[in-house]
Amino acid sequence: MKNFNAIRFLYPNSEFSMVNDDVNLITWVGQEYPIPTEQELADAITAMETAEAEKLAAHKALKESAKAKLVSGERLTPEEAATIVI
Repeated sequence: MKNFNAIRFLYPNSEFSMVNDDVNLITWVGQEYPIPTEQELADAITAMETAEAEKLAAHKALKESAKAKLVSGERLTPEEAATIVI
């Protein structure tokens, strides 16, 4: 599934089907795109994993900030408030 997601990352507007996550078994629907190299796939997977890690770290930082503000009685930003589960 990693290759499938990497292709979606590389070509966000593409429509295709793929068998067993094998890039050589892609069927494009409509516009065709070049089949990415192994390096392009690896780079896309790394970029997706990095983006996800950064997103999780930002959420964690907001949550920690919200907790600290609650303890000290400060007002929360809307983004901080959204991290709190009641």
